[in-house]
Amino acid sequence: MCGIPEAQLDIHRHLFRTDDPRACPRCRQRAAAAPSVACAQERLHDKVLTAAPGALRTWLLNVLRDGAEIGIWISGPADRIAIHAHADRITDGAETVKNLLATHDRIGIARVVQPFGEFIVLLPEHTGPIIAWTTR
Repeated sequence: MCGIPEAQLDIHRHLFRTDDPRACPRCRQRAAAAPSVACAQERLHDKVLTAAPGALRTWLLNVLRDGAEIGIWISGPADRIAIHAHADRITDGAETVKNLLATHDRIGIARVVQPFGEFIVLLPEHTGPIIAWTTR
């Protein structure tokens, strides 16, 4: 929002709170004047709808509808942001995730927090989302 070129950023999505004392004053004003947009859970839900059907997809859609916490949602070159996918802990979908993270393709990674694990959602630019599960 402050005018830094997007090419110079790794994007970390989180709730921007205008009342946070660390919030940039200029961004605070711009956020207050901006029209309302869908929350992170709604945006991720809409992206997950395009993933291949399966048990993980159904489960993830349900927890997003219930407002599950998105621990992190970042974008960047896969090999550069791969650490955020916690690939070494994935118990369901590990092979597909590891192959995608070995590329330099631009992707998004979202982690949806659950009490006993996390959904790992990879969001490649040119294909549908990949959903995996990791234990804590």
